[in-house]
Amino acid sequence: TQYDNGFTPDHQVVRWFWEVVRDMDQTTRANLLSFTTGSSQVPSGGFRFLQPELFTIQKVAVEDRFPEAHTCANTIDLPLYSSREELERKLLFAIQEAGDAFGRR
Repeated sequence: TQYDNGFTPDHQVVRWFWEVVRDMDQTTRANLLSFTTGSSQVPSGGFRFLQPELFTIQKVAVEDRFPEAHTCANTIDLPLYSSREELERKLLFAIQEAGDAFGRR
């Protein structure tokens, strides 16, 4: 994973993101993968075969937006939420309601 715009693996919001992902069931994780990459399945050779190769979490310096995905770049824009609960609520809403880049759910 690559981190942009001031995020690091140790940033509190990034740690909350990975905690939320760890708590997801397989279906929700597949929905997250679809939301961020446009595909609900890992490439047959594994994540190293993603194109582009890296999954990126990019900081957005606001709190009042939902996460946004850029599927062509395997990037998720993650706002600076003030709590894990808010991050979880908005992330789950985004991946459940938005579907993937093509509007599929």
